[in-house]
Amino acid sequence: MSSEDGLRTMNELAHVLSVEHRLMERLLLKLLEGRCLLDLGEVGVLHDTALGLERAVDRLQEAALRRSMLVYELALALEVSESALSLGGLARVAGEPFGRIFAEHRIALLDIAEEIQAATRAVLQSQSAEIGDGALLGATRRLSATGVVDADFLR
Repeated sequence: MSSEDGLRTMNELAHVLSVEHRLMERLLLKLLEGRCLLDLGEVGVLHDTALGLERAVDRLQEAALRRSMLVYELALALEVSESALSLGGLARVAGEPFGRIFAEHRIALLDIAEEIQAATRAVLQSQSAEIGDGALLGATRRLSATGVVDADFLR
């Protein structure tokens, strides 16, 4: 991979990280919306919220797959193992402006991942999570089981 290809890959990775962050914000919004609807006993729209949550999880997984492919390309270019390329590691070795960009993405992704984990726990612990057809609970359980962001990548 040429240095031009490496820069193009880092640029694309920065874009995918931005997309992931926006998708995580959408996912958090759906979780918070679901929690509010549960608290209010609004059964009629819970199913739609659960579908939105499922779509957000699916889109986030697609973005994570694209990110993994880009990290693999960078690992080949830098001649290191893919597992050695965490977001923190990339921030240290990428050089400017990508080092700063990756460091900022790391902080933002860690923050929103923490918020999503808290919101997920709140929905799962809700006494009214079984209200309606259980779709919100099912979607939240799926989210909990699959995780949001690869924790190893964020280190």
